[in-house]
Amino acid sequence: MRSFFQYLSSRKIILIFCFFYLAVRMIFLDQTFLLPDERDLALTGYSIAKTGHDLFGNYYPLKFERISPNAPAVAMYYDVFWWKIGMIKNVTNARLAFVLPASLLPILVFELVLFLTKKKKLSYLVCLIFCLSPWIYNISRLGLEINLALPLILAAMLLQLNRKSAWSDFFYFLTFFSYQGFRPLVLTIPIYLEFYFYLSKKITFKKFLLSSSGYIFSFVVFALIGLKIEGNLRERTGELIFFKPYGRRHLFNMVLSRILKGWDLSFLFKSGDYVPQYNNGVAGQFYGVLLIFLFLGIFALKNIPLGEYFLIGFALVGLLPSLINVYSLTFSIRSALAALGLSALMAEGVSFVFNNMKKLFTYLRLLMTVILSTVLFLQMAIFFRNYYVVKPALQADVFGEKDKVLATYVLNNKSNYSVESPLPYSTFMSYIFMSDLTKKDLQKISAMLNRNWSIFYFNNLTFKRCEANQPVNPEDLHKVIVDEYCLTFLTKQRIQKKLNVKTLRYFNKPAYFVFD
Repeated sequence: MRSFFQYLSSRKIILIFCFFYLAVRMIFLDQTFLLPDERDLALTGYSIAKTGHDLFGNYYPLKFERISPNAPAVAMYYDVFWWKIGMIKNVTNARLAFVLPASLLPILVFELVLFLTKKKKLSYLVCLIFCLSPWIYNISRLGLEINLALPLILAAMLLQLNRKSAWSDFFYFLTFFSYQGFRPLVLTIPIYLEFYFYLSKKITFKKFLLSSSGYIFSFVVFALIGLKIEGNLRERTGELIFFKPYGRRHLFNMVLSRILKGWDLSFLFKSGDYVPQYNNGVAGQFYGVLLIFLFLGIFALKNIPLGEYFLIGFALVGLLPSLINVYSLTFSIRSALAALGLSALMAEGVSFVFNNMKKLFTYLRLLMTVILSTVLFLQMAIFFRNYYVVKPALQADVFGEKDKVLATYVLNNKSNYSVESPLPYSTFMSYIFMSDLTKKDLQKISAMLNRNWSIFYFNNLTFKRCEANQPVNPEDLHKVIVDEYCLTFLTKQRIQKKLNVKTLRYFNKPAYFVFD
């Protein structure tokens, strides 16, 4: 216990940063509605916490199907525990469950970098670049299982580096069953770190083979357990490029193309992630001024020790989940660990500049520091302004804002309505998330979902599908709420002239038309 308090005392700065990191990410957590993955994970966890059954009536299941994320058991039951302790079901709490573990990223990154580099200042710098980058800031505010898995795999890596093999195995196990996108890393990262020990002459080649074989064996056991309890693991292997009939040249070109996309300068410093759900929408993955230090970091590589090479190597190793997946090109979530290596490379560039600035005159050194700091501060200010002002309107469709508007309306105007939308299941799920649900309500929903998969009924409301640009006569619609997507342009023009038709809006755009 005494050594624990001594450790806390020696880490005051980074612990303060952990609290700051939590505080800044809790601002306006409910500004945008939940992504489908966030919503379904939260609803399933809430249902199990209140009834012991998931949304489809399965009693404390280990396999989760027919919901958006297909989240593994550890992430799901972590969420169950969150709702078990009496948290109120809302957008803020759905995200807060995963924001809290992600708030450990500063201390975990700091310790990992410090172990590999033995440089405290560099560790602080990598931690700041990594945690405050748009890349990580945006992802770590979402209620997704990645925000449980990333701290878990960092903890597993630290335990492995400290030669706590049994504990590192346990944390790799937790990672494996927290986020499917990290599963390739559960095999490659332990071997990568053992190779570091071998090259640094801390273990013999024989010991390297034995320890690596142990982690490979553990991974096989994890995969067999996953195959047994999830069932869809065999289907998941079909997403890997190695199980597709590609020629060697095509396979090589595909992997090389994805590496180049993951390191593309526009992607890193301007456009951001290719997948709308995970793109912050207003910046690249890092602040533009850091591009200078990326190149300077490459220039500084010739003078760094082995541990720093391995740290920067995560920029490639961390891309692995995106490189080998047939369908996914998202780098900011599947390959979040790559951000650690890229942050380390930029930190090396910053360190290189300031070490060489010691040779300059004091005033010139001060001037350069002020200029670089000012530019970085302005870019951060622009990012945060755009993130909280511009981004919500840009990504309103992605975050289902129109369904939040609909749910708010029907909950405040208790009446019988037939709701028509192109995705009735998603609209229905958003509605029940925002509803006050009793145990009896959850049981009714479960029974209804098992009976029907096209039309949904709850609280005198009906949710059904409508087609795009559907020609209708507005005069024939009564007690109907129709998604604007489903109506033709001419129909919407006619509706605007009818005073008795209410228009539900989000960000000044029409969402639904209400025909009373």
